[in-house]
Amino acid sequence: MKKAFFLLLPFLFLFLKTNAQTDRDAIRKRVREYFEATEKRDWKGVMDMIYPKLFSYIGKEDMAQVFKDMESEGMNIEMKNFEAKSISDIVVFGGEKFALLNYDVGMTIFLTSQEFRDSSVQANLKTSFETSYGADNIIHNKANYSFDINAFRSMFAVAREGSDEWFFVENDPTQDELTAMLIPEEVRRQLLPMEKKN
Repeated sequence: MKKAFFLLLPFLFLFLKTNAQTDRDAIRKRVREYFEATEKRDWKGVMDMIYPKLFSYIGKEDMAQVFKDMESEGMNIEMKNFEAKSISDIVVFGGEKFALLNYDVGMTIFLTSQEFRDSSVQANLKTSFETSYGADNIIHNKANYSFDINAFRSMFAVAREGSDEWFFVENDPTQDELTAMLIPEEVRRQLLPMEKKN
C-alpha cells in the first residue's frame, strides 16, 4: 500500500499543479471580460462579475447608480490599458476558492462641471490622487481639466469550489472593514503580504 502511494505521489502533484493552472487560465479569461466591460462602461456586465457577497452590504442598483452619478455630477472617468500582471496561488476555504490578482490600469478623469473645475477643488483632487497612486503616476492637464493616472491595483478573484465562474472584488486599502467582511481572515493572511508579516 505504501509503495503504491509513493508511485502515485508524482501524479498527485501533477494533478494539483494542472488544477491550479486551470484555475489561473479561467481567472485570466474571466478578468479579460471584466476589464472589457469596464472599458465599455457596461455597468450591468460589470455587476454580473462582481463577487455577489458584496451586494449583501451594497445594493447592486446603488452601486451601478454611483457610476452613473459621477458622470452626471461632473466627473467623467475613462478606464483603459488594463493588464493583469500576476495571479497568486489559489487558496481554498469554506467551500470557495480565492486568488489575489494584481493589475495595471490607466485612467483619464475629465472634470466637466464648473464646481470641479474650480482651481482649489482641482488642487485637492490632485493631492488626493497623489496620495492614492503616487505623485509620479499623476499628470494634471490644467488646459483641459483632466488627470491622467497610472494605477497599480489588486483584487480578489473568488469562485465556488468545483466552479470556473470567477467573480471579483477590489482589494482597496481604504476599505479594510468591508474587505474583512467579504474575505475570510485566513484567506487574507495567506494572500496579502502585509498581513502575512503580522
